Amino acid sequence: MAITRILPVVSVIEREGPDQWRFRLVGTEIERRWGKRLTGNECFQSLSPGAASIMRLELKCIVEWPCGSRSQRRAELVSGRMAAIETLRLPLRGKDGAVSQILSCSGELGGRTSTVADPTREIIRITEQEYFDIGAGRPARSAIL
Repeated sequence: MAITRILPVVSVIEREGPDQWRFRLVGTEIERRWGKRLTGNECFQSLSPGAASIMRLELKCIVEWPCGSRSQRRAELVSGRMAAIETLRLPLRGKDGAVSQILSCSGELGGRTSTVADPTREIIRITEQEYFDIGAGRPARSAIL
């Protein structure tokens, strides 16, 4: 089945409070890319203050609107190489009807993969971010102001 091919680059983010977000599940390729276990961690570690601010607004809009989001990030790797990462996010509705989780899928643009460890040191900035309508409309502005 085709879904098994993308599981290593899938994560689930859960809202625990008004501004509290935690990785509930993180695929093996994402954890390899970061060089550490992320499942269970708070979401904004290893982000520059500017990138964290944009991501907080993005996650909030996804669950409260609800809508989808597509973004590109510039990440600095331990080697000093800069990587462009594209991310797609979609809200997940629970049995109670509330949206408190986000399904996220990401990958490095250019299809670059390597077996040599070069983990992500920090997400420096979010260069593009847009919302899209999945049935309930979308915010008029991106999280990048």
